[in-house]
Formats: sequence, structure tokens, C-alpha cells
Amino acid sequence: MERKAKLNRFILRLLIASSRHRLILYAIVAILFLLSAYGIYHGQYSNNISKMLPDSSESARTLEIMGRNGLSSRGVISFDTGSKSFSDSPLPGYMEILGARLRTSPMLTRVDYQFIPKSLTASLNNLSRYLPQLIDVEDFDRLASNDGITTTVNQAYRQLFLLGGFGTTDRLRMDPFNLRMQQLEKLNDFQKLSGIQISPLHSYIVSLDERKALLLFESNISAADTAGSRSLLAMLGESLRDCPSGITFDIISPNQHSVDNEAIIKADVKIVAITSFIVFTLLFIIFYHCDLRSLLIPAMPTLASVIVMAIMPFVFKDSLFFVIGMGGLIIGLAVGDYGTHVYAASSGTFGLRSVARLFLPLLVTCLTTVGAFLLFLISDIEAFRQIGFYAGLSLLLSLLLTIFLLTPLFSNKRRRPYHVAIPRLSTSRYSLVISVWTALLILAIPVIAKIKFNDDIRQFDMTSEMTLKSEASYDKNWQTSPRPAMLIVTGKSKESVLQRGEVLAAQLRQALPGTDCFSPTDISPSAEKLSERLSKWRQLEESGRLQQISESMREKAVEKGFAPEFFNPFFETLNNGIKEPPDTAPELFLPVLSRTTICNGEWHSMMIFFPDLDHTNAKALSLVSADPDCAVISQKNFRQTMSSEISGRFTFLLALAV
Repeated sequence: MERKAKLNRFILRLLIASSRHRLILYAIVAILFLLSAYGIYHGQYSNNISKMLPDSSESARTLEIMGRNGLSSRGVISFDTGSKSFSDSPLPGYMEILGARLRTSPMLTRVDYQFIPKSLTASLNNLSRYLPQLIDVEDFDRLASNDGITTTVNQAYRQLFLLGGFGTTDRLRMDPFNLRMQQLEKLNDFQKLSGIQISPLHSYIVSLDERKALLLFESNISAADTAGSRSLLAMLGESLRDCPSGITFDIISPNQHSVDNEAIIKADVKIVAITSFIVFTLLFIIFYHCDLRSLLIPAMPTLASVIVMAIMPFVFKDSLFFVIGMGGLIIGLAVGDYGTHVYAASSGTFGLRSVARLFLPLLVTCLTTVGAFLLFLISDIEAFRQIGFYAGLSLLLSLLLTIFLLTPLFSNKRRRPYHVAIPRLSTSRYSLVISVWTALLILAIPVIAKIKFNDDIRQFDMTSEMTLKSEASYDKNWQTSPRPAMLIVTGKSKESVLQRGEVLAAQLRQALPGTDCFSPTDISPSAEKLSERLSKWRQLEESGRLQQISESMREKAVEKGFAPEFFNPFFETLNNGIKEPPDTAPELFLPVLSRTTICNGEWHSMMIFFPDLDHTNAKALSLVSADPDCAVISQKNFRQTMSSEISGRFTFLLALAV
């Protein structure tokens, strides 16, 4: 009791001092508020979803790998010509103008709207020079056996003479063993796995119905950068201002989600703030006899939240809008818990003394709530730590501001004491009351057990209806089959990434026999693999075996009525590719390679594609589960993993708090 009395006297002295010097105190708080507002304006706040994931978890690693790869910085502009075909519309010319315009923007690092070279024949002929880099010499040697040569020449004869052979002469002379077609089949595998079918009749990315076209872009603006995302989308909108009439477009980008989330959170907080202010204004005016001072009670939690919000960037590198929105709702409890008690106590005859006596119970109540939020600080999810810090500190600061700022103001004006008849509580039936509550608790247990909680993390993605409609339209128009899963390999050098990717692609195909897979190393091998292949091809040429194959082809050709030099272009190009191998990738493969082998700052990465199925994902994950530089990206499994990891940890913290 003595300690409590000393505390009451100490608080009373503080209240008296704050009452005597309240103008100075108000000035200090006003300056602090202005500094906080300035700090908030210049602070760094984001919607970085990685901060909502457990540290060092599978989902966090996956998101980090996606960031290294730059997946979250890619977007598309989907055009629809309406009733006109692509060729008959002004869209081809406009896409050239738009592409040139967008390439000048410092916000974009890449713009693509063509996948097939305009001169397909020249690109195919050029591909022959790359065959020694793409085909193992052992496979070619088997094709060029005596029986293989006979079969090849006979097939060429049937195609050229018996089937008409119109337009096939050059192809047969340049590629009698159909080696180029084998390489083109790899591109076909990629297209099938991607789930997007494009028309082969255009060099542009045009749909099969020739009514829609795509422009692909990559930016240096992260989706977590809300301000940058707004600028990016504004730039794209301005660039598309002169889109020809009759042509509609949708911008599909992760940056749109970031902007939508911020806008919706701000709108929700604004609505809650206005609604709360109106409700509390009515309540305090009605129940406290129109004392306008009561309107200051909701201002204390607001002031506390503003101060803590300004502190957040100094404590956390990325302060989350989501946390501020959630925390703002939580600290609204301070209005009812602290404000009304202090108002009632300070409005009596001995206001300061009453508040001093009330301080300890309010402090214990506050610390109990703050203690529950402090448990969030031990979480391995930064978003939870931010919620714990923001809500806990705001509640404590709100209590102190309410007591030491409002008490002098409320006690300065004497008000007529309330004459409210307070009913006496009877304790004669406490056993009955306890029994009733115990029975209700027991009955609630089976009900609670049947409650289903939605742990899908997508519910926190507050995307606008317009964005969702655009994305649904894109999927309907372009995604003809399910999206593939990806195994992403990252590293600090391109060569190390390609070598690791070659090994993983081989292991994946071995683990999933008969399953379609595509790796960019299929069409552009690592330098080590390329050097190994070229060395064997040189040995084939130096040993005279290649010359022997050429002569056998010449003999068989003459037997079938071909000119002796008919197949010479193939061997001349092959020899040229052996002696002077090209040092760049084939032009025909560049569009695919540029989007599957990425250099993003200091990180290099490549993507291996395979069907997004449970068993394929499990096999792929088993290959890289211990590798911090690799991750399996599955649209379905990634969401499930994130949801389970977050909900499990949140449930644990709630159990501790209870």
C-alpha cells in the first residue's frame, strides 16, 4: 500500500507540473507532431511482401530468388484490335512507334513485341552454323552411319521428286539430316509449356485468332516501390495516349497490385478514421453533455500513432503500409480504454488526484495489452515484429499522452458532478453466474473446433476490380493451358548458372521420364559444354570421318539422280561452324534466351520449365531444397506454402498471447 501511495503522489506531482506548464507541454507536442509529419512524408514505406514471410523459410527464399531473377519487374501490354485482323489494323505500325518510345524511358530496361525474325529463311540458314554447338557428335555419327545415309538420301528423293518438292530444295541441301528441325522442336516444347499459343504467320506476338497482340516490358522499378510503381504506370498510360481508335489495351504488371494495395489501404484507413470520428463525436457529445473538450479524446491515439509511424523507418528498413493500416485499427482501443476513464476521473471535484489514483490500474491494463504485442517481436516474420512494435508502442504512448495532456485540460474547468444511480452488484448468486459461464465455455469448444479459418494469403492482396478484370481477360485470351512451374537457378556469373542449370535439367529429366521440360541450355549451352562439343567435332573433322560422310552422301546422291554437289552446302556450313564457331547465340533463339537467361544487376539466373503438377514440383524441390541459390516457382504451391507458414506462426503467437 505504501508503494502504491508513493506512486500516486509521484504521478500527482507530475500532473500538477504538467497543468502549470501545459502551454509549454502543448508546444513541445505540437513541434513533435510537425516533425513526425515531416518524417512520415520523407520516410520509406512499402508493400514489400517478403517482409510478411518467415525469415529463412522456403517461401522467403523463393521470393528472394524471384527478386534476383526480376520476375516481379515484368509486365505486358495486351492489345485487342476488335473485329479487324492484326494485319488489317493500324496496330503493327503503332507497336513500332510505341516500342521505340518506350525504349527511351529510363524506367524500362527491355521492350519486346517480336519473337520471330522477319527473315525466317535467313535465320534458319544461319542456324546451320550453330549445329556443332548444339548437337553431340555421337548423335550425328549415328545418324550418318551407312544405313542412316541411305535412309536420309531416300527420304530426300521422295520429298523432292515423288512429293513434288516445291520449296524444299534449299532446305534439303542445307539440312538433309533434319538437324535444324530438331532444334526448332525445342522452341516448340517451350511454347507448349508456356501455355501461350502465338501465330507463326507474324513476326509480332499475335494470337492464333489474329485479333490480339502483346508487348512485353521489363522495368527497374520493384513492385515493392509504390511511388516508383505509380510513376511507371503513369508513364505507360501517357505513352499509350495516342493508341489508335478501335484498339483497346490492358496493362498487366505486378506494379499495378502495389498501387492498388496502397490506394485501397489508404481509402480504408480514411473511411475508418472518418467513421470513428463521427461516431465518437456523437457519443461524447451526447453522453458528456456536449462538452467539446471530449472531441480531443480520439486525438490522442491519432497523435501517438503519428509519432510511432515516424519512428518506424528508423527501426525497420521497410515499414509496411499493411502494418500501419492494421495497427491503426488496433490502437483505436485506446480511445475506449483510456480516454473515457481519464475524462470521467478528471472532471470530478478532485480531478488531478482522481487521475493519479487511476494511473496504476490503467497502466497495468495497458501493459497487459502491450505485453501481448511484444510477443510479436520474437516472431521470425518481420511484418509481425512491425505490428508488435507499432501497436505496442502506440498504445503505451497513447496512455501517457491522454493522462498528461488531457488531464490538465479536463480538470481546468469544473463541471457539475454527475448524479447517476449506480446499481449495487449482488454477490449472492455468484455460483450460478460462474456455472452459467462455465457451461457456455464448454459448449463453445466444439463450435470453435468446427470453425474454418481462411489462411489464403491472397486475401491480403487488395487488388482493384478493374485490375482483376484485366488479368482475367489476359488469361482468357492468351493462356490456353495451365502455366508451367519453373526451377530458377541464380548465381554471380552466367557461366556458373548455366553449368548448374545443365546438371539440374539432366537430373530433372532423369527423375521425370516422359515429362516435357525446357531449359535454355538446350539451345544455348554453357561455355564448358560448348567447348567440349566443338572439341569432339574438330576430332571428327581432323580424323577424316566428316569427309568420309560427305563422300558417302555424294555417292548415294548420284545413285538417286542428284547432282554430286547437291548436299555440299550442308557440309560447307558445318565445316565453317567447326572452324569458325559463332560467338553469339542463334538469332532465332534470342527472344527466348533473353527471357529465360537473365542478368539483373549483380545476379545472373536461368529458368527451367516443366508442368506445374504436385509430383513434378516435389521432384524438382528435392533437387534444390538445400541450395540457397535455387528455387522452384509453382503458382499453386507457392501460395499454399506462404499461407501455411504464415498462419502456423500467427496461431502460435496467439496461443502465447492468450
